[in-house]
Amino acid sequence: AQSSDPSQPGYDPAALPNEGPPQKVVVNGFWIQKQEQEWPKLIEECIAAGACPNAQEASLKLISWHDAQQACSWLGGRLPTEREWEYAGRGTESFRYPWGNEDTCGIPAKPENYRLDPAGWQRLPECQKNTYRFSPTVKGLFGLEHQAWNSAEWVADRDPEYPERRMQKGGTVEAVSPDELRLAARWSAPATSRLQRVAFRCAW
Repeated sequence: AQSSDPSQPGYDPAALPNEGPPQKVVVNGFWIQKQEQEWPKLIEECIAAGACPNAQEASLKLISWHDAQQACSWLGGRLPTEREWEYAGRGTESFRYPWGNEDTCGIPAKPENYRLDPAGWQRLPECQKNTYRFSPTVKGLFGLEHQAWNSAEWVADRDPEYPERRMQKGGTVEAVSPDELRLAARWSAPATSRLQRVAFRCAW
């Protein structure tokens, strides 16, 4: 969570109203996959085992919330909560990005940096100077990959404003602003939605 109110703790000028208010929470110990799970391999293995019936009916290889939930259950796990997902990236310091609080390659979010892609970031002189230490592809505090890159990820929580929708976390390669790479950023979609650039990771 992040505050959009300058008078409140945890203020972030890029925060949206649905990201706050910040809360102090206790997160019990858990395991979480370091890598995102996309359609190939895990989902197809789950279908073959008869444990992902929703995915078997999909005409396109895109992952709904139900598919992700069923796949994690098949592995003996579950989808992480939003709090767990954020903690895995932000730690006790509540970092802004997986690599810390520095802006991407040290560059603040601004229009000329829109349309992120790996080659584009790697060409920026600022990124070359710091060998991508603050780039979207860097692993996070606990070694998780792609929490600010590649695909958004389904988490267990319902959208508090629209209970029929489920939350998604994580920036994607289609982000239109570095602000979307922040770990507090969040989106939601109907649990039955099959969208481009949406994956998941399981927790135990």
